[in-house]
Amino acid sequence: MERLRERPPDLVLVDFMMPIMDGPAMLKALREDPAHRDTPAVVMSSLPESVIAEAAKGMYAAFLRKPFKLHTVVEVVNAVIDRDAATRE
Repeated sequence: MERLRERPPDLVLVDFMMPIMDGPAMLKALREDPAHRDTPAVVMSSLPESVIAEAAKGMYAAFLRKPFKLHTVVEVVNAVIDRDAATRE
């Protein structure tokens, strides 16, 4: 969260299972921070998306199932950024 304050991102990639602060806690902190409330997040995990959707309760814009190919990441990120830009217009 400190790094987000230093340089606000256009999009955040969040791993669902992380040490110290897991993905759901990170997403919750992101959504509670007025400066980052609308920052789109892409969640990555080897768990099924149904598990992620239940734990993250709609706090993310897209899901990437691990392992993934780089071109898939690029496609998902571009789609989320395009969708976010369209909603801001």
